Amino acid sequence: MGQYLDKSSGQMSKSTPTNSFSTTHVKKKAKNDLYEFNSATKTLLSHLNHNSSFNQRNSLQQRSTNSTISRVHHHQPKTQLEPRRDMPIHKIPELLAKITCHISQSSDKYSSLEHTTTVELSDQRIEILFQTYCNERGTDKTIDIDGIIKFCYDLQLNPESFEILVLAWIFRAQQMYHFTHAEFTGGFKTMKCDNINDLRVKLCTYIEQELLTNDYLFYKDFYSWTYYFGLDRSNGQRNLGVDIACCLWRLIYSQRKQPPSILDSWLNYLEHVQTHIKVITFDTWNVWPQFSKYIENNLDNYDDSEAWPCLFDEFVDYERQNKQQTEIENIMTT
Repeated sequence: MGQYLDKSSGQMSKSTPTNSFSTTHVKKKAKNDLYEFNSATKTLLSHLNHNSSFNQRNSLQQRSTNSTISRVHHHQPKTQLEPRRDMPIHKIPELLAKITCHISQSSDKYSSLEHTTTVELSDQRIEILFQTYCNERGTDKTIDIDGIIKFCYDLQLNPESFEILVLAWIFRAQQMYHFTHAEFTGGFKTMKCDNINDLRVKLCTYIEQELLTNDYLFYKDFYSWTYYFGLDRSNGQRNLGVDIACCLWRLIYSQRKQPPSILDSWLNYLEHVQTHIKVITFDTWNVWPQFSKYIENNLDNYDDSEAWPCLFDEFVDYERQNKQQTEIENIMTT
């Protein structure tokens, strides 16, 4: 029994190395098989994912293409517009705008722009008008007194009227009865017209609605300009003659609704009383509107100690004496 055990032990001890080597070999092979299996699995999954993504992209592209083709070949408008026989014609554009969601934000503004017309001035027509009235005999083409008279006749206005004086102011004329090319063409462009009829209408409208209703514009610009307009600059005149000044004063206030109350007395004083006075200075001309408003009908408001021109002092003294003489005569007659 012992021998048998010893033999068995020996045999077992000898077989142990063989079994250990076999087990190691089996494990190693199983590990390699598992690694190869995992690698194959990853490769297969990667290949499947690639094919799936490629097929998905192709599917999306195909669906997009089919959708586009379908929209092109089978597109139908969302709303079929049928004409309404019970709707006024001028309402149809508004209805269409509402349906297409393009209606204007401000119908009033759109309506005003629709009726706005752009006025394009013709330089050629203005130039033809100038050539019609200009004096071709001189070297410098200008419109002289003959051309002015013809021009006023076409405008159906008196050459000595208030309207023509205002027109000369708008043209920025430097001399009476004389228009240069620049003054004439520039005046038409200022009035935004290129024909006689439009000029006449716009001139009358401007006088009525602008000049006569705006005291600042009337006195600060137009009134001051008339002094220099009346000067004979060709002879170097610097002060306005009394006769021209009186004519301009009458003309300037001819269209005013309420001319100065002392205007007639002032003009009579210059023309018939103080006949030795030959010229009116710009200072006297420019201050006269303030003077006329200051005293009104009451000469007692006048203070000769203030810095008024000497001519005003003399006028007030004359008027006061004349008033006292009239009162005495009235008392004597009663």
